[in-house]
Amino acid sequence: MARPTRIVISSFQGTGWPSLRLRSFSSISHISRSSNSTPHRRSTQRAAPPAPPRSYKYIVDIHGYLYLSSTKIRNFTSAYKDTQFLDFFYKRLRPNTPTSESNSTGVSNEEAERFRGEGYTYVSPCGKEINYIKPEDTPLVFLKLTDRGLTYGGTLVEPFQPSKLLVDPNTGYLYHPSPPPRSSRSTSTGTRSHSESPYGPYSLLRSALVLEHFSKSLEWNETGASFEWDGRRWEIGTLRETDVLRAKLRSRNRARYRPAQLFRNPAWHPTGAQAVSTNGLPLWNS
Repeated sequence: MARPTRIVISSFQGTGWPSLRLRSFSSISHISRSSNSTPHRRSTQRAAPPAPPRSYKYIVDIHGYLYLSSTKIRNFTSAYKDTQFLDFFYKRLRPNTPTSESNSTGVSNEEAERFRGEGYTYVSPCGKEINYIKPEDTPLVFLKLTDRGLTYGGTLVEPFQPSKLLVDPNTGYLYHPSPPPRSSRSTSTGTRSHSESPYGPYSLLRSALVLEHFSKSLEWNETGASFEWDGRRWEIGTLRETDVLRAKLRSRNRARYRPAQLFRNPAWHPTGAQAVSTNGLPLWNS
């Protein structure tokens, strides 16, 4: 492509007659740029260090309600109820371990270890935020039982498996297999592994759920308990401590779990304590 040119009019030396000379614009502009340019100076200003992630602390009670740890009065009205937030929160929940995702968000190991010592044994990372969770029992609590299955979080659902219910003989708490890791939900063999669940192998059933669906059909004998569901009777197994990842139990939490007296059969108790009957329900002799 030809360079643009311009005509420069000047006069012959000593004659006064004009002469024509062609000059390239590119050469003129090059000279102009060279004469007006200034040497490049490297900036010595350093980028500010990234802000540390914000940390929040939450409590999950035995009824599955989620609160900020600073909440003084904890009940349904003060719990989180936004289903979209709860689904996101529980999908990302995992144990607070030295190798957990909390460290990849920029949180120091010292902070994670300190909160773990305070009972915040789970985390739920969210971008540049890290949420620490202290469960009163298991970090996940099943809230309702519908035709679709057991609901947890906001709208998340886990298929109900009546043949796999377990009861803790010391507390009367009833447990169901936890949701498996999301990466293993669909496999070529169709199997679902619950042992590697980030919530622990088994999770607590909310007391209102147990009372609504199982209390009327519950039967027990020397070997265990059973209940009726979908036209069949199902046996309830005995929970082992290795079946759950949960906080240390407190007596006040046991008292708040209303179905506990339904399942506290003296035949299962390791000390062989005697029971007394109140309104036809077996109770521990305290």
